Amino acid sequence: MSALGETVVPVLVNVPTNDLLERVLALGSERQLSYRLTGEAELDGIFLPTVPFEREGTLSLPEIPGLTGPGS
Repeated sequence: MSALGETVVPVLVNVPTNDLLERVLALGSERQLSYRLTGEAELDGIFLPTVPFEREGTLSLPEIPGLTGPGS
């Protein structure tokens, strides 16, 4: 991989089931989900042991038939 190149990286995500269910049920008509990712990347061949990262934002979700409530 070269500088400023791109590659697909597998990522393991852990989400407590009760937190996921609460967020899905709270979506309502907004259909947006806020997220925050934090962690450390381990890079081979670089002198730094890990590189910390943090990112947050909002995902717009498509309408899912059968999950929209009354008045949606």
